[in-house]
Amino acid sequence: MKILKYIVFLISLITGLSLKAFDGNIPTDPGLSQSVVGIYVGENLLCTGVIWDDASIITAKHCMAKINTHKQLRALRVAGQAGSRVLEVFDHSKFDISILKTTTMNVERRFKGIYSSPLVSGDNVLIGGLDVDKNIVFGETGVRLSEGELTEIEEGPIYLCNGDSGAPVFLKDDSDQYYLAGIVIRGEEGCYGKGIFLNFSSI
Repeated sequence: MKILKYIVFLISLITGLSLKAFDGNIPTDPGLSQSVVGIYVGENLLCTGVIWDDASIITAKHCMAKINTHKQLRALRVAGQAGSRVLEVFDHSKFDISILKTTTMNVERRFKGIYSSPLVSGDNVLIGGLDVDKNIVFGETGVRLSEGELTEIEEGPIYLCNGDSGAPVFLKDDSDQYYLAGIVIRGEEGCYGKGIFLNFSSI
């Protein structure tokens, strides 16, 4: 078993493969942890989400594609919100967004709202996600390219992987206030550095 782990570790060094569900590179919590949640089916992370208010979570629509019965809906669990249940799922007709309506959650939103200005190459963004130990962590990266509603992040230093769809992307304005710029909708196969997020300012 130790040999197998060592081989996997060597492969990760050579290829850049991430061994975590989300690689964060921010050592301290920027004050946004309460806004990030993991959405689970049993013990399995289905996707990540961002709490909008005390009864709503924004996530990626493709995560919820297989949740189409009441029984499956009841099986969803919101990590960090003991006793909270998902009641309904509302899918956007065009974009990869779902709104989960939940029972009342105990949360205070720490970001100001939606970032409405266009994103440009070089902008710094902060992405929240869950690591392999199910801890909420944050990673900072830059915007590589932004066209319409889709924005691509730079390759590294964070790595998006399975379960990161729906992860919130924050941007800090000149007054040091965080805004929600979008949600992750796609990473690269093999959990490499590049990823795509849905840019809320363009939809």
